[in-house]
Amino acid sequence: SSRQVLDPTKMGTEACLSLLLLGAAQAQGNAHLGSIRAAEPAIKASIPRGVGADVDVDVDVEHPEDLVDITMGTWSRIDYSTGSVLPFVGRPWGMNQWAPQTNNYHPNGHDQKSWWFHPEDKELYGIRCTHQPSPWINDYGNFLVSAEMGLLKTNFPNKATTFRVDKYSPYELDYTLDTYCDTDGNCMTLNLTGTSRGAMIHLTFPPFDEEAAAAGYDQTRRVRVLLSSNSTDSIDFDANSGRIFGFTQANNGGVPMGYPYPPPSSSATCQPQGPFKNLGFSGNDLYHFGVDEGDVDKAAMQCQTQCCNEPKCLAWGLDYGSSTSTGGRLGAAPDGGDLPTCMGHDKCCWIKSMAGGAHSGQHISGWKKGYGPDDVQTMFHHFFELETTPVAAGGDVLQRVNDNMFTNGLEAYLEFPPTVQSIEVRIGTSFISGDQARLNLDRELPRNKTFTDIAQESRARWNSVLGVVKVQGGEQGDPRGDKGRLVTFYSSMYRAAIFPRSLAEMNSTGHTIHWSPYDDNGNVFDGEIATDSGFWDAYRTVYQLGALIHPLQYNKLIHGWMNAYREQGWLPGWPSPGERGAMAATMQDCIVADAIIVT
Repeated sequence: SSRQVLDPTKMGTEACLSLLLLGAAQAQGNAHLGSIRAAEPAIKASIPRGVGADVDVDVDVEHPEDLVDITMGTWSRIDYSTGSVLPFVGRPWGMNQWAPQTNNYHPNGHDQKSWWFHPEDKELYGIRCTHQPSPWINDYGNFLVSAEMGLLKTNFPNKATTFRVDKYSPYELDYTLDTYCDTDGNCMTLNLTGTSRGAMIHLTFPPFDEEAAAAGYDQTRRVRVLLSSNSTDSIDFDANSGRIFGFTQANNGGVPMGYPYPPPSSSATCQPQGPFKNLGFSGNDLYHFGVDEGDVDKAAMQCQTQCCNEPKCLAWGLDYGSSTSTGGRLGAAPDGGDLPTCMGHDKCCWIKSMAGGAHSGQHISGWKKGYGPDDVQTMFHHFFELETTPVAAGGDVLQRVNDNMFTNGLEAYLEFPPTVQSIEVRIGTSFISGDQARLNLDRELPRNKTFTDIAQESRARWNSVLGVVKVQGGEQGDPRGDKGRLVTFYSSMYRAAIFPRSLAEMNSTGHTIHWSPYDDNGNVFDGEIATDSGFWDAYRTVYQLGALIHPLQYNKLIHGWMNAYREQGWLPGWPSPGERGAMAATMQDCIVADAIIVT
């Protein structure tokens, strides 16, 4: 549609201020704007000068994305905030954002684990896939990707590395990891860029040192993925294809509850159901049963018998694999397994794997019919598919990981020979299924594109979003000069283009679909969906701003909220990802009224 001319004398100064400065309220800047008008090729905003100033400065900003300070507003702890935001790397309104996790606060009193980044922190624990709109709302669907050299580090805080910041921007983050340097000063580096539903990490390593190797210094390269819960999440790996895959159910509310037992409409049968699939290792899926732990086949059959004898349980499909032929046994404690015991009020047998370590890959796999991966969309799962180039030499799974942030975590890693100089890590995610995560990975991060290609695509996207507003003028006597005010302005614009986010994905036929956090069963529907918006703070700022400068995205978001209404029965008040019931009143109604007027 054609652009409209906006007359500030008719809109009012307060409206102009709120429309273009929504990010500043959450960050720490205050760029005071006095007028807005539509002009081709972009809207121009005039920054009023100080009293008595008589010099007008026109600033031609070709790359506003390079003026963004993604750490603005992040100098925050639970007891002192300058914004309580995070240094997000990704795409505007992306389904995921990615940020460095620089501390592992253990919950103490108030849940401090949502304050996991601060610019003054000296350690890096990894790159976090995050959806956290506010530390008071906390995160969901989060997991941690990290890399290391040397011996496998399993305990907090040894898994952290000191680091130097080489670049912070909305489209790229570059770190030098000082813990992993050789005697010549060559250090490991980590570069991150993001897409709407994925990310790419480029790792470089110091050259292989033969003398150090002869002296016993381990130079193994390693990529790791850490999930928050051994009880609810699932992970596995395939070294031959360089993959780590699984899902996390990490959340702090606002998700469909699913079923404590399989849906009652399914019928029970004692016949094994196939084909068999293995979703990976998961403590939640490892039930214990009292039989001879040395006979895996007998144990599995006993489990199935127990299940069939329980009316509330559904029958099993079991894949015994080759565990007995190789002498594997349930309960090999040194390999991370559990001694089989009869425990818990529910005798339903939902088991998946026998152990890691020496028995990695020897699985007893299965699930209750009607409540397995084919029905996984009825619950909250954030699926991920990680792929490396080159492929790995080996890997393993660690259960019940305690790294202070998570006291019962689940982790998988891939190992690479010490002669490997660089590793590219591509990650795709989905709230719909593992197959959709793979599709998102292949579509957004194809193998024929390099890290630089993806980063430049992200940069161009941010340029198009931020470049719709050009700034004129400066304030006399401002110690930061015009550039300082531009940094504040475009950093606020960057904040305004992150939330609310879209959870929409595109299926194999190019059709827009979404998993719904608003539907009781978490089903998949057609069209757009929006989430992560505190309407209390945003109903007079972000939406009017979107209508002015990002009308196409504004249109998508409004349709996303209307779909939320259709799927839930009412407009959400503070969704993350579904209704959280935070704040008071129904400010979300105002954005619908505005949309009716605008359109």
